[in-house]
Amino acid sequence: MALTLYHTETELFQDGTFGPYYGDGKSKGFDLRNTSILGMHKLTYGLDYREDTTTAGGEAYSDNSAFEDKSEVRGVYIQDDMQITDALLLSAGLRYDDYELDDQIGNNNFDEDDISRNIGVNYHFTDSFSAFASYAEAFKGPQAQDAFKIDFVANSPDLKPEKAKNVEFGVAYDSQSWFGSAKVYRSRIEDVVADPAGGPRLFENIGDLKSDGVIVDLGYRWDNILGKVSYHHNEADVDGIEANAYDHNGIVNTVRDTLLTQLDYQLDAQWSFGWNAQFAKGRDNVKFSDGEVDKPGYGVHDLYAQWIPSELYDVRITMTVRNVFDKNYIDQASVADYTSISGYEIVRGYNEPGRDVRLSVAWQF
Repeated sequence: MALTLYHTETELFQDGTFGPYYGDGKSKGFDLRNTSILGMHKLTYGLDYREDTTTAGGEAYSDNSAFEDKSEVRGVYIQDDMQITDALLLSAGLRYDDYELDDQIGNNNFDEDDISRNIGVNYHFTDSFSAFASYAEAFKGPQAQDAFKIDFVANSPDLKPEKAKNVEFGVAYDSQSWFGSAKVYRSRIEDVVADPAGGPRLFENIGDLKSDGVIVDLGYRWDNILGKVSYHHNEADVDGIEANAYDHNGIVNTVRDTLLTQLDYQLDAQWSFGWNAQFAKGRDNVKFSDGEVDKPGYGVHDLYAQWIPSELYDVRITMTVRNVFDKNYIDQASVADYTSISGYEIVRGYNEPGRDVRLSVAWQF
């Protein structure tokens, strides 16, 4: 049996146009689970609970906790992994969730619950080659807002929960030298919740999200060297409009083509080195709700070196250099640069950090 407990707190302070503004967020909960082996069945079952509380306010309200949201979610779940044969693994599960939200600013109370199902299969044709497929559902009810928006963005009284359906299938290969996989996925989320840009400052159901993609990985091991290349293609839209962080206010974005590379070298038992890179393909004339925008491509490189001083103690000293060539770019998962478009001169995502050099020491005992 395993029990996980957590309690986190965050604080916000902003001294803006309307004076000082304070926010506080608290999240606490637990996950209690157990695993039982019954013949060919491996059963994992348990329950979890989370409570989120957000308060905010400022001098203009004479109360640093003038606004408050409190939400709770309770879950019960069971997952069965069935080893039908040495080659065939069948998985199936159920989860029940109950969401409650006490929304003070909108004077709304929400209570939503539903059951989510999943099923999957994995078949090994050989020790190295396998195929897999799965179907999974997810359910998400209204939850407490973050402190930054709680005082001026309300929830629609007709707000519906989000329901997702995900399907994926693919193949995988893993031998002593070569390894890799190819996967195709499709995701559908009904009644996506957002506070749309230019809207009435209201969290509402803005439509259905569709996301389709392909992920391909290929790697090779040779002596002390490991190399890997990954390619991801994704297309996503909300009610026919390509998903973008501006129209849909940060909840979703389309990152069409991304290539990741990795190269690791183990010199000896003490020293290891590595290089990682990310390449995103640029796109011109990408449509949004009121026109078109360009999304430049980029390539970013990271390096690391790790030293283990002694085999007697698990101490690792790591030097990491991120964005080695100090690339100036906006991540394609962020808001694009709309400043060249009339009426959007102030709409622009933040640049990613430049060159970042870090030295870390980790000691496990």
